[in-house]
Amino acid sequence: MSELDCPLATAAAETAFAPAIVGPDGIVSCRDYDRRASAAAQRLRAAGLWPGDRLAIQAPPSADLCILLMGCFRAGVVACPLSTRL
Repeated sequence: MSELDCPLATAAAETAFAPAIVGPDGIVSCRDYDRRASAAAQRLRAAGLWPGDRLAIQAPPSADLCILLMGCFRAGVVACPLSTRL
């Protein structure tokens, strides 16, 4: 999948400064979310994860978690969120 097929890339191109994530840590714009998700995808690839690999994630809800999940989507990595309450 190319990043042009990504719905976030489309949103970032069309509404760069619109809020994409709103939370207690502040607001993340579509452009910033897109940029940070691409960086997360690159870090996943650099860590040796290939499309189809699974990544266990145990993290509380946050903007960083949303960014990591989109990075997984872009890298083709299967995100496997684990409950932080267990």
